[in-house]
Amino acid sequence: MKRLLCFLLCILFLPVLCASGEGTASETLTVHFLDVGQGDAAILQCGGQTLMIDGGDRNANRLVYSYLTETLHLDRLDYVIATHPHDDHVKGLATALTVCAAGTVYSPVTEFDGEGFRDFLQKLDEQGTEITVPHRGDAFMLGSASVTFLSEPSGEWDMNDQSLVTRIVFGNTSFLFTGDAAWDAEQDLLESGTDLSATLLKVGHHGSATSTCQAFLEAVHPACAVISVGAGNRYGHPAEETLMRLEHMNVSVFRTDRLGTILCRSNGESLSFEMTKKNGKW
Repeated sequence: MKRLLCFLLCILFLPVLCASGEGTASETLTVHFLDVGQGDAAILQCGGQTLMIDGGDRNANRLVYSYLTETLHLDRLDYVIATHPHDDHVKGLATALTVCAAGTVYSPVTEFDGEGFRDFLQKLDEQGTEITVPHRGDAFMLGSASVTFLSEPSGEWDMNDQSLVTRIVFGNTSFLFTGDAAWDAEQDLLESGTDLSATLLKVGHHGSATSTCQAFLEAVHPACAVISVGAGNRYGHPAEETLMRLEHMNVSVFRTDRLGTILCRSNGESLSFEMTKKNGKW
């Protein structure tokens, strides 16, 4: 009953996007926002291909392992994006690479003094896989979905602002993943003139007050947003002012600390949602 109610609420809140959806008629884009606590991890699947964006901290290792092996039955990730090398985003990727071979791996840096990133590099080395550092405008296809890198990080920025920002377009729906990008990065994206619009926004930096500024939110103009955040975290995420900005824009907000792992499906014209139990089982 709870899952049915959530699904019905999603249908009420999300607009039906009317257009042809050419190229997606026989495909679905599925996005799994994993409940990794105070961290980020998402798995996207389309046309038989899989992309993993971040993997959470060490506390998410068991969930990441079981989700890949038992829920999705995967042994390969065609693409991996480490938005930036902080442990709460990259540590779980090392776990993912213990059970899955990696195709193309993207990161804004190839070196970083952190335990999680060192473990990540070790697993890549064991597989003989090197990191690709993308630039603004670089893109690849995930099935019928296009994945485009929008950011051009500066080495002078804080590491959060160096997060890789990607826009994923599937038919007439779109998703914006922002890692922990804060206002400097958001301002750069606004000044770049690139299309930031998205049906769904993965809110930056777990809903921190230093991300998702009003101008950026207006440019994205999402119908819904997902906040990946840990319950009762010591940072006070998500910040009340961020939630107020989202509410002011009439954005439907889905939080992993309240809903667990969140499954979003796109048929190329509209989105639907399912919520999972906290242990990651359907």
